[in-house]
Amino acid sequence: MRFYRKAESAATRILKAFRSGSLPQAVAPIFVRRNDPDVPCRAWSWSNQLLAALAGTADARGYRQWQAVGRHVKKGSKSFPILVPVVGKRTAKDDETGEETERTFVRGFTSAAVFR
Repeated sequence: MRFYRKAESAATRILKAFRSGSLPQAVAPIFVRRNDPDVPCRAWSWSNQLLAALAGTADARGYRQWQAVGRHVKKGSKSFPILVPVVGKRTAKDDETGEETERTFVRGFTSAAVFR
């Protein structure tokens, strides 16, 4: 239940930005693309990039991602949540050929903490 509340708060934050009209300034970094292959959040979904922009940053990473590039999260730094899909796997057997195939599907979403 704890993860559901965090994911819900992230979705609510996006909704509030649309309603308040503060969206254009926050989304400018998303649409103005820079060629930064070393910034992992450039590959995030549009909604997660929006959450990063609303948090006031163009580069956000998880704790270990910051460590991997030789940087550290300051003690007391506040994280913000992004939405992460929960993926499941299912094995299906084809009746005609008898071949088994493994399929992945999205069960829902949870949240992950990232830092500026």
